[in-house]
Amino acid sequence: MAAQKELVAIPDFGASDNSAVFAKEKKAISNLKKTGLIISGAAVQKFMAKFADEQEILMNLADILIEIYAAESCLLRVEKLISIRGEKACEIQKEMAMILPSSSRRESSVGRQAGDLCVCGRDELRLMLLGLKRFTKIDPTT
Repeated sequence: MAAQKELVAIPDFGASDNSAVFAKEKKAISNLKKTGLIISGAAVQKFMAKFADEQEILMNLADILIEIYAAESCLLRVEKLISIRGEKACEIQKEMAMILPSSSRRESSVGRQAGDLCVCGRDELRLMLLGLKRFTKIDPTT
């Protein structure tokens, strides 16, 4: 519900802490998690008890969650490695961790497919697609 409320809220353009090594990537992963919550929430609201039978939506959600898990897991492992070896010694791993959240382009298309399946009205679909666009937007440098 909080993720859905954030859809209609004004975006926070406040000063973010970009001094941390993976600040942009953590923000991207957080936003990708919100896309999963929004899609699953819409599907549960539409299908209620029959949600478990909606295999295509479940498949799309699983794809989103797997990619989020991979990106976050990689980022956390590289953070730990940097704390042990130092940032200079982990440049390749650091670059890999910065690239993985950019897979949100795929989440956006998978989310669109799931949204088309679980949203009834045109206004609902428009709101969901705007949310997906907003939460899967990534800085091209990551």
